[in-house]
Amino acid sequence: MLPMYTSDRQGPKSEQLPESLGKLRHRLSGRVNLKSVHSGPQPMFSNEEEAYLVAMAECGYGYGRAEVLTIASENAVYLEKRDQDHPLSMKWFRGFM
Repeated sequence: MLPMYTSDRQGPKSEQLPESLGKLRHRLSGRVNLKSVHSGPQPMFSNEEEAYLVAMAECGYGYGRAEVLTIASENAVYLEKRDQDHPLSMKWFRGFM
């Protein structure tokens, strides 16, 4: 049975905790700026560049997956973030949604 602690200061010493719990404590205590910590690759498009697809959807153009990938790939080529030989993938689409 786990011991009951009324605060994190009464708990086990930090060197006894797994590293992942120490990182969690740093995030919860405010030592780490949550807005500066990101996992995964950086987004391909900026918020302004993504706004094009969102605006089209709001105007009533309901795009399917294939159309979104085609338009986004063409947009990436136009913005010189991709070349035509390497279109965006379903993995990008899942991250975008």
